[in-house]
Amino acid sequence: MDQDKTIPPAPRVGCTATGRDRKRYFSSYTALEYGQTFIFPPRAPTLSRLRAQLPEGLVPTVKAWQVITHKADSPGYVNLPREIKGDPAGFGNFGDTPEVVNALRNTVRAARRLGAGGIVFSTPAAFTPTASNRKNLERFFGELAPKEDHGMRLIWEPAGLWSTDEMEGICTDLSILPCWDPLARQAFPDGEEAYLRVTNMGQPRPPGVSELMELAEGLSAYKQATCIFATLSMFADAQRLMELL
Repeated sequence: MDQDKTIPPAPRVGCTATGRDRKRYFSSYTALEYGQTFIFPPRAPTLSRLRAQLPEGLVPTVKAWQVITHKADSPGYVNLPREIKGDPAGFGNFGDTPEVVNALRNTVRAARRLGAGGIVFSTPAAFTPTASNRKNLERFFGELAPKEDHGMRLIWEPAGLWSTDEMEGICTDLSILPCWDPLARQAFPDGEEAYLRVTNMGQPRPPGVSELMELAEGLSAYKQATCIFATLSMFADAQRLMELL
């Protein structure tokens, strides 16, 4: 009997890092959010080596360089591997600056080298829902990002005071995906596709069984879904979710 093509693929589940044993990670999980690009995009040979290790079917996402999203006084700029060129005053908030344009190009270049299917733009709590920041979002995702012809899914993960309704409205208007922790917000994004991150709000305890069951049920409703764990026990938590799925 032919397989029912109407059955959606299983949600992809992974973490924000592979740990020391990459071979074991890739044999256990079906997704990866590569975060080194947030601090400073690695050199081409580093990305090429990692891409060669990726198993067939695992298409990673990368985090956008912090120069796009974070101002120069953010903690992530401490102990950088190399000096960032440009005027620090032009860093962050999706600003209309040469520094942000250059950071986007470097992020896209790194994502292509890794064979990524998406880029996650994580904004800090300091990036609040002001008129200026909304305008920056519209210009960046509506005008600047499309010019790069990146061919990847763009994902926005805001922290802070953005309401769920406003986040979804902005993402719908700009044809990007919203990203949040559905257990923290007690809501799942609308639509047929989702990219979710479970953080457990920094709590030391792992997500409970009922929370993981809620997560599994919500993920199963999408035609295409990815769930990334950024908890303190992310490897074990991701495994527990995959068992439920």
